[in-house]
Amino acid sequence: MKLAVVTNGPLSFDGETYLSSRADQWYIDRLAPYFSEVLVCAYTFRKGDLGYLAASEARFRSTNVRVLELPFRAREAGVLPKLWRLFQVFCTFCSHLGRWDLLYIFMPGYPAVLACLVSRLFRKPYFVYLAADWTSEPGVFSRVERLAPRLLYLLFVRFNGWVEREIVRGAFLVITAGAELAQKFASVGQNVQQTFPRLNLSREEIFVREDACLTQPIRLLFVGSIIRRKGLEYLLRALASLIRRACPVVLTVAGSGDRENELRRLAKELQVGDAVQFIGHARGASAVLQLYREHDIYVLPTLSEGFPRTLYEAMSQSIPIVTTAVGGIPHLMKHEENALLVPTRSPEAIVDAVLRLMSDPPLRRKLIANGVATVKDVLGKDPGQQIDALLMEHFPPYQEWARTRGL
Repeated sequence: MKLAVVTNGPLSFDGETYLSSRADQWYIDRLAPYFSEVLVCAYTFRKGDLGYLAASEARFRSTNVRVLELPFRAREAGVLPKLWRLFQVFCTFCSHLGRWDLLYIFMPGYPAVLACLVSRLFRKPYFVYLAADWTSEPGVFSRVERLAPRLLYLLFVRFNGWVEREIVRGAFLVITAGAELAQKFASVGQNVQQTFPRLNLSREEIFVREDACLTQPIRLLFVGSIIRRKGLEYLLRALASLIRRACPVVLTVAGSGDRENELRRLAKELQVGDAVQFIGHARGASAVLQLYREHDIYVLPTLSEGFPRTLYEAMSQSIPIVTTAVGGIPHLMKHEENALLVPTRSPEAIVDAVLRLMSDPPLRRKLIANGVATVKDVLGKDPGQQIDALLMEHFPPYQEWARTRGL
C-alpha cells in the first residue's frame, strides 16, 4: 500500500538530496515501515531561499520515501500569482493521483485543501492530522486582515473554518495535536484521536539539573520559527521593560523566518539590540539541546499552537518555561506546576513571570523537576505504531495490506 503525505511544512533540496525539519523526518521515517512507499508532497526550498535552513535539518533514512515537489516560488507577491500557483498544485495532485492508495493530509494549509478536493473528486480515501485550528492561526490571516475590509476578512475566516470542518467530516480518521483540538472536532469527524507527541528524544538525552538562574546575566531563550504567530515581538518588548528596570537579562533567539529583519529593527528601536542575539537556525539536535542547557528561562509567547515540540525539548533539558495558554498548551502545561502560563500579546505578563522566576528558587526547582517528569511520561510512544493501530481499526483495506505483509 502506497501512502501520500501532504505536509504543512516545506522541504529543502541541496542539489542532491531532499531534507526536512528534524520533526518531519523523524515522523515520516516512523510511518515508512508500514507502507510499500511513502510519497511526501511539499513545497521545496533551494539554497539561498529564505527558510531553507529551517527545512534542511535531516535526511529521510527510509529507502521507500519519495518526494513530490509542489509548484512553488520562494518570492511570490500578489493574489493572482498565488492563485495560479494553487491551481498548479491542484493539477499536480491530479496528474500524480495514481501514485498513492491512501492520502494523509496535514492541516492547516492550502495544499492539504487541494489534496483533499482531489481525493473527493476521484473517491480516494484520506485521513487528517490537525496541527492547529485554522481559524485561530493569526499567521494565516494576518495579511488578509491588513489588506481586506473587515467584512471580507470575517467572511474569509468563516470560509476557512467551513473548509476545515468539511475536510474533517470527510476523513475516515482525524488525528489532532493536543486534547483541545480533539474535543473541538469530536462531534465533526468520524474517528478523532489525539496524536502521540512528535518527539525524537531518547531518555539518554534528558539533561537533569536542579536549578537555573544562578549566575548573571539571566539568559532568556526563544527557539522557533520567526513568524508572526510565534509572538516574538512581545518578548522583545518585555525584554526592553526588564532592561529599563535594570534587570540583568539577555535574550537569545534561535530560528529563522520572514519576520527576522523586522524584529531586528524593532530590537534597535527598543534600544535592546545589544541584549538580543539572533543566532539563526541551530544545526543538529545536539546543538539545539545544548542551547536549552546553557540558558536560564525558556520563553514562548506564541499566539496559536497545537502543541509545540519546543516545550518538550525545553522540559527535557531542565529549563523553567514561560509560555502562553493557547491551543493545546494548557492541556499539558499546568500553571505553577511545570510552567508559568501568561496571556497572549502581553509583554507585562512576560515581565512579571520572568521576575518571579528570577526571585523564587523553590518555584524554579518545582517547574524544572515537574517538566522533566512530564517528558519522561511521554517518551517512548511511537507515532508510527499509533497510525498502524488506528488504520487497522478504521480502514479495512489496510487490514488486508497488513495481512499480505505479515504485520
